[in-house]
Amino acid sequence: MDQVTDKLQFGAPQCKSHEERRTLLSEVERLLKDANDSLVEMDIEVRKAPEDYKTTMNSKIHRYQNELIRHHRQLEQERLTLSHMGGGGRSPLFATDPNSIDAAIRKQVQQGTAVLERTSASIARSTAIAVETEQVGTGVLGELNTQRDTLTRTRDRLIDTEGELTRTPS
Repeated sequence: MDQVTDKLQFGAPQCKSHEERRTLLSEVERLLKDANDSLVEMDIEVRKAPEDYKTTMNSKIHRYQNELIRHHRQLEQERLTLSHMGGGGRSPLFATDPNSIDAAIRKQVQQGTAVLERTSASIARSTAIAVETEQVGTGVLGELNTQRDTLTRTRDRLIDTEGELTRTPS
């Protein structure tokens, strides 16, 4: 566990490139897997141990498991940060200044807000276009209804005129 802590706290800030950091994270992952395997073996051994030692050993194993979980979370967070960085810059997780972490979070929030504002504006434009299209469609339907009424009246007049022409002697 000490190796993992050392690599995360002291090794990572010395990484100059994206690839170095990726290699370091892979090594940390391997160390965490080895530590987990050791904890499993220790747990098996504790079960075989006399009752006098079980309580003390179980407490130590539990403490190590919690530490392992904490390191796994830190590793996953660093991987997430690394994927968002795209290779450039220094990870906020490894920064020693808490203000830089706050600044990074603030920047992400500002970027998210900007995306949200652009999306909202796009939705507003789309809604306005939909309303305008609906109004045009309603107008076209009204005009077509008027034309249908006109054509129906014209047809009725033609039928009446034809009827009168057939009755009238020529």
